[in-house]
Formats: sequence, structure tokens, C-alpha cells
Amino acid sequence: MDFRAILMGLGFALMWSSAFSSARVIVAYASPLAALSLRFLISGLIGLAIAWMLGQTLRLTRAQWRATIIFGIFQNALYLGLNFVAMQWIEASLASIIASSMPLMVALAGWVVFCDRLPLLGSIGLGLGFFWRCLDHGTAH
Repeated sequence: MDFRAILMGLGFALMWSSAFSSARVIVAYASPLAALSLRFLISGLIGLAIAWMLGQTLRLTRAQWRATIIFGIFQNALYLGLNFVAMQWIEASLASIIASSMPLMVALAGWVVFCDRLPLLGSIGLGLGFFWRCLDHGTAH
């Protein structure tokens, strides 16, 4: 058993799950996009410091920079930005349900739009994921 990996997974789960309740409070007192920008600045600086301590550099290929920028726009600016804006009107529990449903929606869109073929286990997981999200939504309020 990899104890370090388990601790990292638990740490991630704790940080991810606590982000919605704290974000709901933050957007009640501050501009959602300003608060999120400050959050990204702090986490980006921490990420750069960790990368520097691990001996990594910012030397990326043109394709890597393009992928980083596209990911930043869609993952951070659109997905989280719109989530923070929405939390001015919806509860943190609903925001977390919507956010945790995102991978399911991406998998479904890949299947519907791009005819991606999911293996049997992936299809079962997708179905169970939607089922579980429906159960969560029914009990969250």
C-alpha cells in the first residue's frame, strides 16, 4: 500500500470538497471573479514554487503552451469562473454536484458528439455515475 499516495488523495479530496462551502461564503462578500483570480494567483505561485523545488522549468514547447492556455481558459476561466458566479444564487451543495458531474458530461458528450466507444466497464461506470449524481441531487436539499 502506498501510504503517500493515499495521503495525497485524501488531502485532495479534503481541499476539493471544502472549496465549495468556502467559495459560497466568499462570493457573498467579494466579486466572484476577483476572488477566483486571487485564488488562481496564490495557487499558481505555490505550483511554480513546487515545480522549481522539483527542478522543473517553464521551458515548454509551443504545443505544450497552447494546451496549457486552452486548458486554463476552459477549466479555470469558464468552468470555475462560471461556477463561482453561479454560487451567488445557488447553494454550495448544488454547485458541488454540478461540478462533480462534469467528468460524466464530458464522457457522455464524447460518446454522443464524437462517437467515442466506451468499453463495457466505462459504460457501466458512466451509468452508475449519472445514477449516483441523481441520488445526490435528491438528498442534497
